[in-house]
Amino acid sequence: MKMEYELREELRQMCILSESIEEKGLERGILLTQKVMRLSAGGMSDEDIAKVSLITREMVHEILEA
Repeated sequence: MKMEYELREELRQMCILSESIEEKGLERGILLTQKVMRLSAGGMSDEDIAKVSLITREMVHEILEA
């Protein structure tokens, strides 16, 4: 009985951690997208955006085309 409770509690904690990681990833993606859009609107080239954002030019293109 105690073992079941402990396993259930560990599973619950793992789910909470997983949700937290997912939320942080989404937040980082949103912030990156906003940065790329802002830099592009300011006239910066895709190559320069990639350099300052530490992502590939392909990722810049994907963000701008979305």
